[in-house]
This record gives sequence, C-alpha cells and structure tokens, in this order.
Amino acid sequence: MKRDLDLVRQLLAQIEALPAGPPVQYRTSEIEDPVLLAHFELVIAAGLVNGKIARSQGARGDVISIAGLTWEGHEWLEMVRSQVMWNEIKTTLLEHGGAMTYELTKLVASTILRARLGLSPVREGESEARTTDVMRVERAGWDSNPRDP
Repeated sequence: MKRDLDLVRQLLAQIEALPAGPPVQYRTSEIEDPVLLAHFELVIAAGLVNGKIARSQGARGDVISIAGLTWEGHEWLEMVRSQVMWNEIKTTLLEHGGAMTYELTKLVASTILRARLGLSPVREGESEARTTDVMRVERAGWDSNPRDP
C-alpha cells in the first residue's frame, strides 16, 4: 500500500469535524477498505490524531478509537486546508522533483504562507521558533508604550 497524503488530508478534515465528546469508535470489520484502515493507523502512529487501536483476536475485529486531532494535526490541516494551497504545494513539490512527504508538505506550505505574509523565509538550520518579524513589531509597540514603567 502506498501512503496517500490526499487521503490523509481528507481524513484529518473529517476527524476535525467530529463533535466534541467521547471518542468515536470503529471496528476494523466495519471498515471495508483496507487502504482507509491503513491510513487510520498511519495518522494515529504519526501523532496527527488522538486515537488508539485496540487489537483483538476475535472475529469482530480490532477497535479504533478516534478522539480528535492533535496540535500537530490541527497545524498541518490548517496549512493545507485550502484546495488552492494544497494544489500549489503538490505542484511545487512535483515540479522540483521533491517527494510528497509530510515534512516537505509542511515546509513548502510554511514557505508559501510566509512569502504571502511578507515574512522573511526561515533559513536552513534556523529554528522556526525564533522571534518572527511580527513579534518584533509587536515588541516595538510594547516597548514604546508611554504607560510602561
């Protein structure tokens, strides 16, 4: 089976739409598509979804419990939610010979979004956790507050 990031994106959007409450449970015997089942396992193992798989030796099949997206799942989905953006990410990767990997889709999405926002690109070896241009502007505003002691 080949991993399909289009399917992963679709699954995360569907999981995000679940109502708050107890985890949704599926029995593997209820999921007829083995590719879909494998992708449920992948998104849980990748840490994109809060969920678990309880293995069973019985005829009813394993139980998959889905409680929602993780922070990382929400972040990735937010970056790739727009079909226009998703198409741009895929085109960029395919035109430049890049593989369609989760990490590369995150990097390309981040680069495109930063460019659209007029933020400086993250250079190789730099952490995205560094102070951003927006934070510097906000700090300048805080530092110049005349009410600040």
